[in-house]
Amino acid sequence: MHPALLYYWYRTPLLRPVIGLAAGILFQWYKPLPIFFIAAVAGLALWLLLYWAAVPLRRWVTALSLLSSGLLFFAAGSWRCIKADVRHHPQWLGATIENNFNVNTGDRTKAAITWEYVLDEASAEKKQSLSLVATVLAQYQNTLRTPCYGKILMVLAKDKQAALLRAGDTLRSARLPLAITPPANPGQRNWQQVQLMKGITHRLFLKTGDYHIMPDTTSFIVQRALVVLQKKILCILQRYIPDTAAAALTQALLIGYRQDLDPALSRSYSNTGTIHIIAISGMHLALIGGLLSWGLRPLDRWRLLKQVTQLLVLGILWLFSLLAGGAPSLLRATLLFSSVAFGEIMHRRGNSLNTLMAAAFLLLCYDPFWLWDLGFQLSFAAVAGILLVGRYLARKLSHTKIWWHAPGQLIAISIAAQLFTTPLSLFHFHQFPGAFFCWGIYSPFLFRTLC
Repeated sequence: MHPALLYYWYRTPLLRPVIGLAAGILFQWYKPLPIFFIAAVAGLALWLLLYWAAVPLRRWVTALSLLSSGLLFFAAGSWRCIKADVRHHPQWLGATIENNFNVNTGDRTKAAITWEYVLDEASAEKKQSLSLVATVLAQYQNTLRTPCYGKILMVLAKDKQAALLRAGDTLRSARLPLAITPPANPGQRNWQQVQLMKGITHRLFLKTGDYHIMPDTTSFIVQRALVVLQKKILCILQRYIPDTAAAALTQALLIGYRQDLDPALSRSYSNTGTIHIIAISGMHLALIGGLLSWGLRPLDRWRLLKQVTQLLVLGILWLFSLLAGGAPSLLRATLLFSSVAFGEIMHRRGNSLNTLMAAAFLLLCYDPFWLWDLGFQLSFAAVAGILLVGRYLARKLSHTKIWWHAPGQLIAISIAAQLFTTPLSLFHFHQFPGAFFCWGIYSPFLFRTLC
C-alpha cells in the first residue's frame, strides 16, 4: 500500500467502521440477507475478536482482527438497514391495508374504516393545494382501534381549514391511502425508492370535507415551536424587505427556507456551481459560530464563563440546524463544530479527518438511507477534499506577497472541494460547472456582503 494511504489509514481509525457500516447498508439494500445470517456473521465476528485478543500480537493477528471488526460493522450496517426499512415494521401501513382489502379484486371489507394521521412538518404551499408529510397513527374499524406505522405524502385542497393546520395536528379521514407506484418509463428517476428511503410509501389527496381535525394534543411540541419561530422570522423578513425576490433569497440564505425562491434563480446557482450558497451548510454555521464567538470573547478571560459560552454557542448552532430543517449536510457541520468545541472544553485536540468519519458514522447509524442522500454525499466529499488536498494546494499556491494569501487560500479550497465533488456532479447531474473557479473565489465575499 502507498505510504500516504497507510498514513491516513492508521491516523483515521474511524474510517474502518464507516467502510464496514456503509458496505453492510449497501449490500443489504441491493442483495438482502436473512436476519439469521446477519446474526450468525455478527456472532462469528465477535467470537473471533475475543479470540484474537487472547493471542500474542502478530502481524497476521492484526490483519485478522481488522477483518473480524469489519465483519462486525458489516453486520451492524445490514441490521440497521433492515430496522430503518419501514416495510419490515410489524404494524406497517401497507400490511394493514392488505389485511383489510382484497388486493386482487379491490373489494372493501364491510366494516367502516377511518384512518388517523398526525402532521410531521409544516405544509408546503402551492397555487391550489398544500403538500405535507403525515404519520399514520391508527386505523379505526367502527370502535376498534388498530395501531399503524408509516408515513404518507398528503395533498390538501387549499381552503380555510387547511390553512389552519400546523405540525402536530391530528386528522381523521375515511379515504384510503394509495401506494406510490414505481416509474413507468425506463431511465426515469425512481421516486418510489426515493420516498421509501424517507419512510414514505403511500400518498393521499384530500378535498374539502374529506377530513376533520381532532382536538388539540400535546404531541410534537418541539416541532410546533420551531415552526412558530420560523414563521415569525419569515414575517419579519417579509415586513422589512418589500421586494419579493430579494426576500425569498434572504430567507434561503438565513434559515434555508427555499419554497418562495424563484426556480430560475435556483437553476442559475446550480449551473454556476454555487448552489451551496443558498443551501444551509458549514459555511453558514461557521459565520454564525464565528460571530457569536467574537461577540462573547470578552467573557473568555474567566475559565468557567468560557466553557459556558462555548456550550451556549453550541446550543444556538443546534437550534439553527433544527430550524433550517436538519439536513444531513447541516448536521454534519454541526457535529464537527460540536466535537471541536468539546475538545476545547476538555483541552484536547483531535484529528479533523477522524472527526469527519465520526460524524459520518453517527449519521449513518441514525439514518442509514442518508448514504443515498445527495447532500450527504456532496458535503462529506467536499470536506474530505479540503482536508486531504486543500492544505497541499494551499502550500503550492502560497506566495510571499501578503495580498495573495487570502485569494490563494480560497483558490486552493475551491479546487480541493471540486476535485472530490466533480465525480458526484457528473454522475447525478451529467454536467460540470465550468464557472466554479471564479464563483468559488467570489461567492464567499458576496455572502459576507449579503449577511
